[in-house]
Amino acid sequence: MLLTGCSNDESSPAESTGSATDDKVVIITSLKPFALMIDEAYGDFVESSYLVPPEQSPHHVTLRPSAVNRLRSADLLIWAGPELESFLPGLLSRFGFEHVDAASNTSSTERRLQLAALEVLPAALLVEYGKSGLSDDQQTELPPGAHAHALGSVDPHFWLSLAAVEALLVRIEQIIVRLHLGDVSGRSAQGETLQKQLSGSRQAFMDRLKRSFPASGSAIVDSFPLVYSYHPAFNYLLRELGIPDEGYLTRNPESGVPPSAIAAFLETAAENEICMLAEPQYTLPVERLMAKLAGGAKKASRTVVADPLGVEADSFSDLYAGVRKALRACLGAQARPESDS
Repeated sequence: MLLTGCSNDESSPAESTGSATDDKVVIITSLKPFALMIDEAYGDFVESSYLVPPEQSPHHVTLRPSAVNRLRSADLLIWAGPELESFLPGLLSRFGFEHVDAASNTSSTERRLQLAALEVLPAALLVEYGKSGLSDDQQTELPPGAHAHALGSVDPHFWLSLAAVEALLVRIEQIIVRLHLGDVSGRSAQGETLQKQLSGSRQAFMDRLKRSFPASGSAIVDSFPLVYSYHPAFNYLLRELGIPDEGYLTRNPESGVPPSAIAAFLETAAENEICMLAEPQYTLPVERLMAKLAGGAKKASRTVVADPLGVEADSFSDLYAGVRKALRACLGAQARPESDS
């Protein structure tokens, strides 16, 4: 098995407390949220790091040579899929990563494995792109360089759904056992013991997340504003909490928002209480858009910034706490004490 310690080259989800030991599986993820998730759930059993700096869009990535070279040390690479990280398939082929299912009949622990989350998550947990201000023609006629997942029907931003997170972790556990023991089946006394330890660690992690936030939006406020997203990064969270989603303005922020979408949004926003959820990198175009409402809106409108990539987060719990705090503000709920937010 190939082993390494956590790197501080735009990669480590947390400061490493020591060097890697011979019984830790090395997992490299494409994005920071996946590494935070794995580190918090399975940090006693794995070394995790990520490739793409969280302040950089995963849709348009040029990795540093040091990040590319770290792929050589990976036992397992976890990514969402080509819908989100269109830069990865070529690198996976170059470094000989095998799909976990395609490699399931080999006992070699020297193989590099890869797992695309959108390929293994149950279809019932995935969200298809829904309403937007775009016509069907505008959605498919994309300019050169528009990110690849805009042509797909499945939203790849699954990690704000706790159900999807847990389903993915269950699948990852099976792979950790296999890599940890060098046993393809994991059907040994050691494998069963490790599986129980991983399951217990995962359950404790999920319990912390579930206790930290109401199970539904109706437990936060009695009535909802119209909730829009500038870019559809929050669909999973809204669906899981039963909060009506009025749609997004653009799948392709680099290309801007079509005038027809702007006009439709402004017409609705002028007559209703609305909230616009925006990722940090899109605050400027959102501010310009919301400024068009100034003086013309009959009800309250607000913009709330939420960071699904966790630029400042030290753990997945921190990332989720930041997003849920933003969602409370979006819904117009009273601020809660920091320890309870």
